Amino acid sequence: MRRQSRQHPLQSFRFWFLILVVVSATAAWKLGLSPFGSGGSAPQIAETQGIELGEGATADDLVLDAAPPPQAEPFPSEAYEPMTPPAEFLTERSNTPLPRANTPDRPIEENPFGPAEPEFVAVDDPRTAAVVQAAGTEEPAPAEEPVVARADNDVPFEPVDFTEIDALLEQGTIEGDVAAHRLLSELYWQQPNTREQLYDRIDTTARRIYFQPQPHYMEAHLVRPGDALEAIAKEYDVTYSYLAQLNRVDPNRIRAGQKLKVIKGPFNAVVDLSDYELTVHCYGFYVYRFPVGIGKDGATPIGTFTVEDKVVNPPYYGPEGAIAADDPANPIGERWISIGDGYGIHGTIDPDSIGRNESRGCIRMHNEDVATVYDLLTVGSEVVIQR
Repeated sequence: MRRQSRQHPLQSFRFWFLILVVVSATAAWKLGLSPFGSGGSAPQIAETQGIELGEGATADDLVLDAAPPPQAEPFPSEAYEPMTPPAEFLTERSNTPLPRANTPDRPIEENPFGPAEPEFVAVDDPRTAAVVQAAGTEEPAPAEEPVVARADNDVPFEPVDFTEIDALLEQGTIEGDVAAHRLLSELYWQQPNTREQLYDRIDTTARRIYFQPQPHYMEAHLVRPGDALEAIAKEYDVTYSYLAQLNRVDPNRIRAGQKLKVIKGPFNAVVDLSDYELTVHCYGFYVYRFPVGIGKDGATPIGTFTVEDKVVNPPYYGPEGAIAADDPANPIGERWISIGDGYGIHGTIDPDSIGRNESRGCIRMHNEDVATVYDLLTVGSEVVIQR
């Protein structure tokens, strides 16, 4: 009886099929074709993938431009340090996104505060507009020390009638939010003695507009192939770290077809020395307020300044000599926002000095607060310091 010959394992179809599967899977993983990703570095620019609609969006919302913008230089992932907005601003809205506002097209004015009684308007333009404050036609009187139009803090306290504002907020619409925030911002600047009454409402509307990913108050930015978040941020005159935090995204992992909430900047700041307070605004619309410390013996300069430079973890140079960036004795903390002539906005290692006149002229802030302001202001932002 003939004995049936055995086939060597290396000659079997099953063996070579298994080898082919392993090699193919390894090649796909290395080339980034695997749905499970690879161990390579994060993409620096938008990948070409399927269109992803934002929550509540429809296919009609997608608008593709004829040609993509010039590709910006990618930035390393280690350079990304997300902003830390006030904790209460991180609470998501529970209701569904609201429709976009349909408001008249008006140009952005150079002077966000305008004459004594500014008219606030909302603008909705997909690329160049924002919620802005238009300065009327009357020319403001020249002043050596420009100030925000405001009432005397000594005016007797009068309860604010919120009937109109509450009616607008109850509409649950984009238009209602913007109109209410406009009225609240007017009160904030023109009647500072009413501010304590405003905070619950004005912080709520500011949170929706400037710190939450939904709803959108101007047309969303549709990410195109080759887009980098840094280049998108420059288009809107904001920082990429602000856009990353606003949209809860990794700046190195945006995708083509992704829709980003955007705000047209720049953000600017007003420092009230008498109140020990710094207010960030966007074209006159209130964004948030922070307590500050100021210079002793009137050392803090008065006037209008421009952000000239921004440094993370800066070294300190003073009468005592130089102090290294990582030295716990460095008095300016981990953020420096230069406004020129050696003055700046910075952190502190002495939190008890906030609300006091103890600096050599700079504006001191709590470290977590200055980190937020650092990510809001851009080089070129305006900083008004007034008594």
